[in-house]
Amino acid sequence: KTGDVQISLIWNNYNDLDLHVVCPSGERIFFDNRNSKCGGELDVDMNVKPASRKPVENVYWPENKAPRGTYKVYIHHYAKHNKGFRSNKDPTEFRVLVDMEGTKKEFKGEISNGEPLRLVSEFTLKEKNTPPSESNKKLELDDSLLEEFEDSKEDLTDDIL
Repeated sequence: KTGDVQISLIWNNYNDLDLHVVCPSGERIFFDNRNSKCGGELDVDMNVKPASRKPVENVYWPENKAPRGTYKVYIHHYAKHNKGFRSNKDPTEFRVLVDMEGTKKEFKGEISNGEPLRLVSEFTLKEKNTPPSESNKKLELDDSLLEEFEDSKEDLTDDIL
């Protein structure tokens, strides 16, 4: 599934890699907490049993549901399976694809069984429709005084300078 925020982990062997995403609230989405209180969901979790040589894991937030704030993306090499001996080498190469409201980034690396959880990406969704900063605000002018000067044909240059 896809939405405003989508994070996908891809690798090419029978090992079990896990995707962990920490939401702006601090809640972690992973195989033991597939649905977060903030609306994120781990909808694909592959290779708990060695089922695919082209597995993926996917976390997403539906359109207009992704909370604003900082997200952290981690991966973990949960298990090295013994299926497909030659193609099941370790370290396991991986790619993480991150789509943040249409801005896409890709991260590549490798990880071995027994390594701790690894931070792969951190990104922040900024508030939508934020009010303009003080320096960008339009200045409201009271132009009633200007009418007085327009009516007067006097040359005020010397007074101003």
